[in-house]
Amino acid sequence: MTECTFPIESAKQSAVLMAFPHEGTDWNYDLKGALSVFVRVASSIAYGQPLIIVCDNAAKTKELFCDIRNISFVEIPTNDTWARDFGPRT
Repeated sequence: MTECTFPIESAKQSAVLMAFPHEGTDWNYDLKGALSVFVRVASSIAYGQPLIIVCDNAAKTKELFCDIRNISFVEIPTNDTWARDFGPRT
């Protein structure tokens, strides 16, 4: 069996990974409100270090930001914003 370890919270990291809400995720009941908060959190993270945003539509998600420096957008289909709960869309 392969041993798996996870770094402590204070360990140096190369980027933060963040999944963005979209229709069909757990935030669908208040998507506009959720996006507002996610953009503020993401912008704060990107101010200090690289951020990778997982989203369903990169072009549409980029439009939510005034400044996308230090942010990479990756289109990956998800059904949740909690990375541990990702699963295929059905």
